[in-house]
Amino acid sequence: MQKNIADSTARTVAIDEPQVFKLDNGLRVVIQKSTLVPAVSMQAYTLGGLLGDPAGKEGYSFAMAAMLTRGTSSLTADQLNEQIDALGADLGANSGNNTWYVNASCLSEDFKTVYQLMADVMLHPAFSADQWQRLQP
Repeated sequence: MQKNIADSTARTVAIDEPQVFKLDNGLRVVIQKSTLVPAVSMQAYTLGGLLGDPAGKEGYSFAMAAMLTRGTSSLTADQLNEQIDALGADLGANSGNNTWYVNASCLSEDFKTVYQLMADVMLHPAFSADQWQRLQP
């Protein structure tokens, strides 16, 4: 089912109902299409966050999330940032009470590149000592 919404320029915007898929590895994927702008927004969540931190070591998941976008095994933090900036895209990570997540947004035409960078951040973070030092107060 599509909802049509008239925006301020009187063009019709189509927003599809969300579609939910579960992959063989248990990952749940939610897709919702909109014709409002030619862009893609992606989020990947996993259980964790503050409630998963060991007692007395609260903040571990927040520190881990902060380090995710500070380089991968194949890209330095500067190289990663330069690629994201050159596309006018956004890539970030954070931790909440019961999840940590990585999110990205980009133009539709850059989806494949940004999706690969997002996957690299999630699967191959560098956790380099120099970036850890830069993170320290």
